[in-house]
Parts: sequence; C-alpha cells; structure tokens
Amino acid sequence: MTRLEIHPYNPKWPLEFEIMAQELTKIWQDELVEIHHIGSTSIPQMAAKPIIDILIVVNSQDKITNHDEAMTKLGFRCRGECLEDLGTKGRFYYSKDTSGIRTHQVHVMELGHPEIQEKINFKNYLIHHPKDAALYQKLKESIIGKVSGIKEYIERKNSLVKELMEKANSWVLKTKFVDPIQLAHLKKYLHVKTAIPKKCDLIFVFGSTNNEAAINAIDLNKITEVPYIILTGGQNKEFIGTEAEMFQNILLQAGIAKEKLLIENESKNSLENVFFSIPKFSDKINWRTIDSIIVVSKEYHSRRALMTLKKHLPHPVKLYSNTYLDMNQIDNDKLWREYQKIPKYIAQGDLATIFSHADNFYF
Repeated sequence: MTRLEIHPYNPKWPLEFEIMAQELTKIWQDELVEIHHIGSTSIPQMAAKPIIDILIVVNSQDKITNHDEAMTKLGFRCRGECLEDLGTKGRFYYSKDTSGIRTHQVHVMELGHPEIQEKINFKNYLIHHPKDAALYQKLKESIIGKVSGIKEYIERKNSLVKELMEKANSWVLKTKFVDPIQLAHLKKYLHVKTAIPKKCDLIFVFGSTNNEAAINAIDLNKITEVPYIILTGGQNKEFIGTEAEMFQNILLQAGIAKEKLLIENESKNSLENVFFSIPKFSDKINWRTIDSIIVVSKEYHSRRALMTLKKHLPHPVKLYSNTYLDMNQIDNDKLWREYQKIPKYIAQGDLATIFSHADNFYF
C-alpha cells in the first residue's frame, strides 16, 4: 500500500537504492542495460514519499515477464505492463511493500522507450535547478493532505510536472548534459568484449578510415586459424580509394596471402558492410555452414556491429568481438548518438538483439 506521506530528505535513501540495485542486477543480469535511482528520493535534500523508485532499462521487452518469478522471490508484486489508467505502454511495474507499506517501486522498460530519458532528465534538471526543485516540493507538500489517493495526487501534480519536464528536456538539449551514471552504463553496453578462439570460420572487418582495424586483423591471423578475412568499406572522402582496399594493402604488405582476403568495396555504412558481403562471397563461403565469426570494429561500434551480423546471417553463429580505438577517446556526444541508433535500427528491422554465452561468445 502506498502511504501518502511526505518525509524530510533521508540521506539513507541513496544507500537503500544501492542495496536493492545489487539484488536487481543479479536477477536481470545480461538483459540489464541501465539501472537508475529516479524519483524524488534520488534528489538530494528533496522531501519525498519514502519510496525508492528504480528504473531498469533492458535489451528487449519480450523477456521482461520471464523475471517475474525471481522478482516475486525478492518480495515484489508483479503488476504487468500497465498500472490501471496510470500506466504507460511498454513500462512494466513492480512494487514492494514491507509490513504493508510501500518501500520500493521498479519500472522496467526496453532500451529506446521515450519515458526512460524523460525520467532521467527530470531528475537531473531538479538536481541542477534548486529553485524549481523547491517549487516542486512545495506543491507536493501543499496537496498531500488534500487528496483521496495516489491517483488524485498524481493528477494534481501533473500540470507542474509537465512544465518542469519541458524545461528539463530543453535544458538537456541546450547544454548537452549527459548523466555520468548513464554514460558509464552506455559505455559498458556499447563495448562488447570477448575472448578470441584459436580456430574460427571467418574474420569480418567492418569498414573504417582507421588502419588499426587492419592491424588487428593481422594480429588475429597470427593467433587464429581462419580460412578467410572479409574486408569491407567503400569510398571515403578522407583518402583516395576505398576503405577495404586500404585494409587489403596493409594486410598484403604483412605477408597475408591475397587468396585469403575477400574484398567488399562498395558499402557506405555498417548495414551495407554486411548486406553486400553475404551475397558477394556466397561462391566462396557457404554461409549456412559458418559456425563462428570474429568481428573487428571500433570499441563504441562493437555491439551494433554484432547486432547487424546476427540480423542478416542466414542462421545463428558464435560471434566473437575484437576491438580498437579506445572509447574514452570518443566525444560523449558521439557515444550518445551511437547509443540512440540501436533502438532506432532495431525498430527499422536492421539489428537483432545479441546475448552473451557462458563460453565467452555472443549469439
């Protein structure tokens, strides 16, 4: 039961979040993309209902309810996708009561759901704008004893919340503010790292102007038994020729046999790297017999690279990831754009969600 009481800020609230977040991380594991403390208890010095609000972002909505049993064991009630007329499509809600009093609320949404960023922006805006935070607190305190229940409480706040949400979204766009916790999550999510097998069916190098990709392919060829190396990438304004041909020249100079190199030199993006390569090399490669591929890509691009291959290969394969270009050298704005591309391209049908395997590959 939600008790409608506003309590002074409690410095233990962040710790209560951290304790619960550790338990939730064990439950959601590989599905987990982000986990955040949200709501009023996440805002320092903000008086609030003493309920720890938690936002969980997952890879796919399809598997959310698979975790209901584990959430129930942790003491949560599984409320489903929508909570009566206060719910939001695509937001799954879990509540936990202690001695009949609500203590925790968990909101689970798929990566790309618009409400995710709204909740994070709202929190950060109020943290950085104490006058508006005070205004919001004053409203809550003024209505808390005058409403009949949680529904009316939310409705009475709604006008100011919408106003503050608009301010929050504008502030984030103008300042390009990135939540440091969210930045850490997205870096971890974007960079897919695996061990490299001693034997593999194929090395697939995604197009790039960075010759580190070719150097990585040379190193892989020394430690991995592999029949073919696919080099991709078309014309680029930064140099004469194609990205794939640049890679080819470097590998040939390193003594790798020309017959081992398969060149796809017309593509302009990651999707085309894959989409053009599969039919082009079907005379040399029986794609349905391919069991494993080592994928060479930039750190921040590695998840999307694997997701692109998984979507367009004719059957599931073991995907290993070899990366270059330290993500910490990349501008945060560029990392954020890469992160946003993934749900967009999934919706377009260009990517498939990948999952890690205990044997250190993705599929």
